[in-house]
Amino acid sequence: MRVILLSLCAVLWTCSAAFCQAMNGADGERSYFLKDNQYFKPMLANIRSPQFHMRVYRDQAVQFSNSTLSGKHTFWDVGFGGLFSMFGFSFEDKPGGHIMAKTGLDFFLDASAHMLLDFNTLSSDVINTDFRIGGGVAMRLPDKLKNFSLLSKFFHESTHIGDEYTLAASRDTSFHRYNVSYEALELYLAGDHYRATRTRLALEYFRFYAGSRLLTKEARFEEFKGVDEAQALKTSDRWEFQIGAEVFLRGWLPASAAERQKDGWLVQAILPQCFVVASDFYHRDKYDVLHPEKIWSTNLVFGVIYGDYFQGKRTTRWLINYYHGVNPHGQFRADEISYLGFDFVLGL
Repeated sequence: MRVILLSLCAVLWTCSAAFCQAMNGADGERSYFLKDNQYFKPMLANIRSPQFHMRVYRDQAVQFSNSTLSGKHTFWDVGFGGLFSMFGFSFEDKPGGHIMAKTGLDFFLDASAHMLLDFNTLSSDVINTDFRIGGGVAMRLPDKLKNFSLLSKFFHESTHIGDEYTLAASRDTSFHRYNVSYEALELYLAGDHYRATRTRLALEYFRFYAGSRLLTKEARFEEFKGVDEAQALKTSDRWEFQIGAEVFLRGWLPASAAERQKDGWLVQAILPQCFVVASDFYHRDKYDVLHPEKIWSTNLVFGVIYGDYFQGKRTTRWLINYYHGVNPHGQFRADEISYLGFDFVLGL
């Protein structure tokens, strides 16, 4: 981890002057700096995408919660983060044109924090926060393979249980606090197709992707009360597998600024620019001390997008998601959850 932090500091120091000058590079240049061409669009149904979002859902309380309420609790699952493009290279002789047609290679950094809060505990306890930092390369293949894109990322994750939750849970002698911290390498391949259309409810974009994640060291997370092998949380092996799909339908986004003004601000505020349906199936580790196993976790998403998603502009998304599978938060990956959530996302 020290090597990662030192390398990151060296990159940021080297590029700090360029950050201040915002050297994006002209559209006609093959190499560029600080310009995100989105060769690999964010995976909308990936429960751990680095983005700004707020999700509310109801589910059973986590074990040892500081609450007297029986039945389901209201949870706030919030994330802060994003992807920051550093520099890249275009595969085209004459770079430019629509962002969905660009091909090239892009190096990036990303970081995120994912927090879970239970509103029905005595002090609205923060249950868990996961921190991630990493970097990698995104690429859209050239020429006849331009409908395929790649994403490769190396990252570190560290998980921290909330103070209020820990203080209450520690009163129970059967409670254990585990040091869930690891590094992993991810690799994704996607096939997609974009078709510019002005016809409302017409198919505008679809994508299929598949990927895998490899832990870079032994999949064993020590227990704070002891480091004995018999007390450690474990994974079944170092690999995880993921597949997903996305479908976008055209909404009410006019083609030009002049046409948008004709609609008026109220129409623009109400009518979405895209409808999206997305799914993600993750063969994820369910942690355990004695019998760790892998099970499928499913996240299904439906919603609307405001803003021009296919021009690389800022957007807001209002989504409904159904999740069933391993709890993605820290040491609670030893548990399974199932919920219907409402998600607000700010991003590209």
